[in-house]
Amino acid sequence: MLDILPPDDPRAVRCRRDLKLINWLLGNHRWLLQALHSNSKQLAGGVVELGAGDGTFLHGLHRRHPNLRLTGFDHAPRPANLPSDVAWYPGNVFQHEGLWPGTVIVANLFLHHFTVEQIQALGRRLEGVRMLLVGEGHRDPNVMRRSGWLNPILGEVTRHDMEISLAAGFVVGELPEWLGLSERDWIVTESLNMFGGLRLLAIRREQ
Repeated sequence: MLDILPPDDPRAVRCRRDLKLINWLLGNHRWLLQALHSNSKQLAGGVVELGAGDGTFLHGLHRRHPNLRLTGFDHAPRPANLPSDVAWYPGNVFQHEGLWPGTVIVANLFLHHFTVEQIQALGRRLEGVRMLLVGEGHRDPNVMRRSGWLNPILGEVTRHDMEISLAAGFVVGELPEWLGLSERDWIVTESLNMFGGLRLLAIRREQ
């Protein structure tokens, strides 16, 4: 529902607020920042966030690394409070060519929107990307059952979308295969956390 609502619709505004809570519970932004810090030598070409939403993560990253080249992609218009030196590309990520080589790609709660074929197409565009960080939901019946505990404090759109998003989530091994992250070219690590998050860290091997 969030994808089809106008950005200023009160239900969409509530949902984006709910997503900040969910991100906090999953620890996704903390994990992303820690992974970037631990692999700082990969950051020379900048960081690109796919599905950047309201710009919360890019804004926080800019505060910590004001000289880092940052770029956001999202269907939503550019957030009003985003620093002027952060680039923003609205629309479909497949419409923009030649912007990713040499960068680190971050995709948080984003890839579950795509079909397997679209994820494979995305993987073919990773040539030259130095590192890939993905935070997603773990497609697991126990996770889906526990997610219902949050329903009393979430808005209508979030309740609806969370159920669909978890059903469209991933299990260990799927994303590396569909993105084409071969062992020859990438060092890939996947992990799960207790709140139902699946995390993928892929670093391109030096040739």
